[in-house]
Order: sequence, then structure tokens, then C-alpha cells
Amino acid sequence: MSAFVALAKVAPKAIIALALFLVGGTLVHSGSVQVHPAILATFSSPAVCNPYAQPGYLHVSPAEPHANRWTTFGSGCPTPALMRAFMAHARPANATASAEAAERLLQIELGEDVEFAQNRTVVVFGDSIQRFSTSQFCDLAGGEFRPVSPRHPWLSGEDGDWRVPEDPTANKHFTHYCYVPAMDLLILQVFFFGLDEDEYWIARERDNPPYTFEDRADALARPILDAVGRTRGHGAVPDLVVFGSAMWDAARFMRDDLAAGADGRARLELERAAWFRRRTREALVHLADVVPGSPIRYMTNHYPLREAGGWFYDGKKPQQRLNRLEPLHQAALSAVLDHSDATADEAAVLRNVGINHWGELMLGTEDWQIDSMHPMALPGGYLWSDILLFELREAVARSRRLW
Repeated sequence: MSAFVALAKVAPKAIIALALFLVGGTLVHSGSVQVHPAILATFSSPAVCNPYAQPGYLHVSPAEPHANRWTTFGSGCPTPALMRAFMAHARPANATASAEAAERLLQIELGEDVEFAQNRTVVVFGDSIQRFSTSQFCDLAGGEFRPVSPRHPWLSGEDGDWRVPEDPTANKHFTHYCYVPAMDLLILQVFFFGLDEDEYWIARERDNPPYTFEDRADALARPILDAVGRTRGHGAVPDLVVFGSAMWDAARFMRDDLAAGADGRARLELERAAWFRRRTREALVHLADVVPGSPIRYMTNHYPLREAGGWFYDGKKPQQRLNRLEPLHQAALSAVLDHSDATADEAAVLRNVGINHWGELMLGTEDWQIDSMHPMALPGGYLWSDILLFELREAVARSRRLW
């Protein structure tokens, strides 16, 4: 036994090869480690087709929620009706759902198993568009949407009943949670002010510290998740983490241009896109330290190509354009997918980051907005929910394959 332990200390790959040899059969070569074919098949099963990464069509119906879905043009990668099935499971058990609505939902042909969403925790890092979308998911599923103010048990240090009434004094930019009791699904939405490093917006948010993304992840997300694990009995390690940024970043660039008398219609400069790429990668690498072991998805962003709200621009209402937003989108994708200039540690993190394509699929939906910035629940919130459940299903399935 002692000889085996000594060998493990100096030759771990030899131990792997020996263990696999004991399973029996001929070894095959994979990299620098000899791996048995049966074991190799277990850990390298083909990736599940992602319909949201395929060319398709977004159906829009203001009258029928379940009609608001993305479908591929081809038949080889069908889109699962996960939100429809989830709502049918979640809403009838919720006391706020009317008997008529419950009966209607129970009659839906489910077609999808949503057991994967039971007893799960998802964390969504983003701006108010992500907050609205999380709230819309909650409304559709009959869940509870609440702010996590400093007086909430998850932040106050008192591990009391976490399903407390809504705090009327809560800042809308606080962390919020959506909880669906029937499925014991918790979605935390952690708000942050873009990827700014220079306290550009600090004057407007002095009552909502800390400021930078990294500090908010450390001071808000991590303590809340630890408290979630204590008070809920599970969830300290999220089953899925979603991250996205661009609204506050694009607004800062536009605001600076307007203040300088520059043309807000000009294409975004390479220097700014390169900055955004750097900060996106830095944020993702930091996030991996905050939620170690959790799968991470970068969610592409959707910002309507109309006059922006005056809150950012002191009453002015400039129009964001694709020639300013698309470079940010491309820079973020490059930060995640192009590892040619990444360090070994960065590349190790980025290999665990996938792409959630919601923002790209929302292009051209300006007619279905709550206001100048936020999409309506149909189609935006429903599509957001469908994709989130798909990503959660794949994350859970992958974790089960690994174990």
C-alpha cells in the first residue's frame, strides 16, 4: 500500500493507466495518458445539439405565451419546449395560480421532462434587462420575485426565514431572487454596473456598494450563495452561472461622446472594443474563482435600436446603433472563444464558458418592448426562459455524466 501511495505522488499518470488497465481490455492513446475505450466514451460523449446556436426563426405571439419560441429551419436539431413543460409543472402547485389557469396548464401536452430543474440554483449576473427577464420568468412560472436588501437574512448575517416579504426600501439595482416553490428552483440575479474600472457611475449608485463587478461578485454573490447553502440546505455551488454585460459600457461610451461633442452615430473604435474584450475575460476569470466548479455561460446582449432612455444621458435620448453594439458583441465572443492570447490559467477557465445566444436571437424585436430598453415577456422573457432552462438541462446532464 505504501509503495502504491509513493508511486501516486511521483507518477499520477502511471496510476491512471494502471487503474484503467485493471478494468481490462486494450488501452488506447488519448493525449499523454493511456485511456481505456469504455472510459473514454463515458467522458467524451457527443455534444448535445444546441438549437439556439442554429439558424432559425423566432415566432412571436402576444396572445399565446407558448407560441413565442425559436425553431430551427432544419429538422435535425429540434427545440425542446422546456418552458411550456416547466410552467405546467410549476404553476398548478402555486397557491397564487387561479384554478382556471391551473386547469389550462395541466391540459398542455408536456412532451419534456423538467425533473432536471428540481432543487437547482442558477445565478445570473447582469443589468436591468437581466433583472426584468428574471422577473418575467418568475411571473410565467408563478414564482416569488424579491430583492435581497442589506436587511435580508442572506446579507444581514442572521440565518432566519429567507422568504421574507419584499423590502419597500430596496434599491432596484440590488440583487434579486426568483424562487419557484413547486420545483425548488432558485434564480439569483446579481446586478452590476458594467465592466467599468474607474467609478464612472459611482455618483448615481453611492447607496448600492460595492461598485466594480469583481467587488460585487465577492461581497454580494459569494456571501449570498454561502447563506443560501445554510438556509436552504443546498445551492451554495450553483448548477449554472450566466454572465453578460454591455448596456452600461455602451452607455458610458455614448455619454462621453455626447459630452465631447462627437458624433454618437460613429462606429465604435477598436480601442474601446479591445478594452471591453479585456474586461470581459477578466470578469469571467474572476467569476470562476467566486463560483468554482460551476458551469458558466456568457449571454449575448440585446439592446433595442431606438432612442435610449434619458436616465443615462441627462435627458438626452441618443439612439444606439449596430455599428456601436456589434463591435462589443464580437469583442466579447473573442474574449471567450479565442484563446490565442490567453494565459494557461485563463484558457482553463474559458474552456468551461459557453455561449448563451439570447441577445442575438432577439435582434429586430424592437416592437415588443416595455420601454426604450427592456423587452416584454413575450417574446423576450419567454425566449430567455426557454434558453435558460436548456442551458440548465445541459449543465445538469453533464455533471451527471462526470459522476
